[in-house]
Amino acid sequence: MPTELSEPGYVEAERYAFSLTTFSASGRLKQLKYASAAITVGDTSVGVLATNGVVIAMENQKESRLCDAQSVHQLETIDKHLGMAYSGFGPDFRPLVFNARKLAQTFRLAFKEPIPVEVLVERMSLMMQEFTQTGGVRPFGVGLLVCGWDYGRPYLYRLNPAGNSSAWTATGMGKHGAEAQAYLRQHSRKSMNLCEAVGIAILALRAGFEGQMTANNIEVGVCDAKGFKLLTVPQIREILMRL
Repeated sequence: MPTELSEPGYVEAERYAFSLTTFSASGRLKQLKYASAAITVGDTSVGVLATNGVVIAMENQKESRLCDAQSVHQLETIDKHLGMAYSGFGPDFRPLVFNARKLAQTFRLAFKEPIPVEVLVERMSLMMQEFTQTGGVRPFGVGLLVCGWDYGRPYLYRLNPAGNSSAWTATGMGKHGAEAQAYLRQHSRKSMNLCEAVGIAILALRAGFEGQMTANNIEVGVCDAKGFKLLTVPQIREILMRL
């Protein structure tokens, strides 16, 4: 008597489930579906574009109160004018940060100027796409938010494991990305300044936050004409008190 695992439908579905580069009969790459699922269980991240800058914010829930808060970073500086956040499988974020920094420094050495945000995003997208069709590797289990400033204006991009990239005015992803997106749809405006955008980003993050939000369990980065910087704990605490 056939078991569930031996039924033709199950075998057909699972034939492609562990193949990294083979399309299923329905035209899908199963591993991309699983990589995208990793984003939906990761920490929530939010990005908001303003008229004079851009904000990225992210949960930073420590595994234990004994963990050294200064040793765990969710937002990363890529170059003086570029920052990056993620949702998904944390270890996959590290090689992407390393590669982004290498691209930025190589461009700066070659052309004596900062890498344009769009160029960095395009090259990062190509790298992520390459990992969907190369043998012996798997897709990155993260979604990225890249923020930056060049040509006199701010930029906010979102990248997914398939290597797709798109520009956004406001977006959220991760475990509570849907709640953050719903809040942003109602409250974000194209005419916001950077100070307003910081408040909107934190409130969007709070929309699905588990437990009490404090200055120690979130990170906020801002990018404007002066460059990208991470807000300090006292600065975040002051903003939370005003909200």
